[in-house]
Amino acid sequence: MDTIPFLPQDSLEQQVARLQALLEAARHVHSSIQVKDVLQETARILVRELELSGALFLMPGASEPVASYGDTLAPPYEGCGRFPLFSGESRQLLAELVVSMPDSGEYSLYEQDFIEGLVLQTAVALENATLHERDLEWARVQQDLDAARLLQRSLLPRAMPDIPGFSIAARSTTCYEVGGDYLDTMTLPDGTHLMVVADVAGKGLASAIVATAFRAAVRSQSGHNLSLEDLAARLSQQHWSEGGEARRRYMTALFLRLDPAQHEIEMVNAGHNPAAVSLPGGELRMIEASGPPLGMLPGMTYAAERFAFPPGARMLLYTDGLTEVFHGDEEFGQDRLVETFRNTPCPEAERVLDVLWDTLGTFSFHEPQTDDMTALAIFHLAPESLRAGDQTCMKSGSSVQVRLPSELGFEKVAMSTAASMAALMGFSEDRIEDLKTAVAEACINAIEHGNQLNSSLSVGVVLSNNDDELEVKVIDDGNGVRQSPHAPDIDRKMHGEEDPRGMGMFLIQALVDEAEWHQGPPGKSFVRLVIRLDKENQECR
Repeated sequence: MDTIPFLPQDSLEQQVARLQALLEAARHVHSSIQVKDVLQETARILVRELELSGALFLMPGASEPVASYGDTLAPPYEGCGRFPLFSGESRQLLAELVVSMPDSGEYSLYEQDFIEGLVLQTAVALENATLHERDLEWARVQQDLDAARLLQRSLLPRAMPDIPGFSIAARSTTCYEVGGDYLDTMTLPDGTHLMVVADVAGKGLASAIVATAFRAAVRSQSGHNLSLEDLAARLSQQHWSEGGEARRRYMTALFLRLDPAQHEIEMVNAGHNPAAVSLPGGELRMIEASGPPLGMLPGMTYAAERFAFPPGARMLLYTDGLTEVFHGDEEFGQDRLVETFRNTPCPEAERVLDVLWDTLGTFSFHEPQTDDMTALAIFHLAPESLRAGDQTCMKSGSSVQVRLPSELGFEKVAMSTAASMAALMGFSEDRIEDLKTAVAEACINAIEHGNQLNSSLSVGVVLSNNDDELEVKVIDDGNGVRQSPHAPDIDRKMHGEEDPRGMGMFLIQALVDEAEWHQGPPGKSFVRLVIRLDKENQECR
């Protein structure tokens, strides 16, 4: 700030008048919520109140005034008073006030106080107005993003194909307002069904725009009676031809044609996660990529795989958001995803997707997802499922197996699996909560006491549906836990006369209908829990 000469002090009446004027000026300045209006009002007040010839404001890095009043002041503003405006906390330079000198060539002490006082008030008003404008701008951006999210959701299939003998379901959730995953289904003139799952590189708005353009391209090309190999090749070349920015947003994709009449599927994998096909005899087939992602390289060709899809088969197409879910540094991974999918004993695709999403949420402790998540499940219903119709959620004798690392926290995966299986059997919410607690306690005991927190060992959980009861076996790889827990003496535990631990086993016994501890050699020790279904509360059977 330039050095300002001072005149002798004004009279008391003048001081009071200046103070009143400053308060009134501050009120006017704070009544504005636009940046330019705040600065314009301040310049006007200074010129009129102090009878100056002109005043203006310069923004940091700008050569032209953003607001001015009175006579035009010419750069480099020699002989003018200059007062910086700083933000309250960070002391960041917001603007600079340039004012002309009075006719006398000097400011009195109280004129100086008036200018500095008004500068302080203007800095506060300017910071508030800047935040207000940023809030308005963010609100406009959020409004646009909300509209984009609704538009993108509207482009998803409103319903999956209703094909007799098949159960088909899909789900897509984004980690931001919009995402780069793409999912679509189309019924072709020959009666087959084209289904596409794709994943654009990156996340957010840019990827969403590419995914929307890709949808238009797929729908345009699918009407040309192309083979899946040619469809993938054309889409890849088209994307490559759109230039460098499009190439940076390449995409992986799965193209699937379902022929329900022939019980057959044809598929092309363009750089995507392998699709999982679980066949009735227990065979697991993974459809690997036959070429790079679409638009990554020019002139790419792809190969199709054709295979039978008999009754009892099920298939999962998914994006990497489902495998790249983390519990700390531990990734859920493809193997866990596929095993959960194929071992969930329910013929309804929608229910199985519920189980997958619940399991992933439990595994990550319901942390916000870090990638878009999309999955398409196709089930060719077995004859017994067709006969049972909607009355059967899970056939008797079904079982699910889960392997857990010996690390606390992974008991939540077993909890989620047990809860999903119990829900399919028709257990009430209260009984499911009891089961979850009992399973968690059994797994924690196996991790802490059976395996001694040895990270090289694991815990096995086997869940079996036997008519109207659910049996859970928790098997450790260590030396097991002690058998036949006795009822704890609460008073003795509270007074330190008995080990404060040991409540978990007693709790397990109180929550389930049966609880047995079996001691054996490493890998043979287990806890067996049984919870029975009250037939009056059955919901699915």
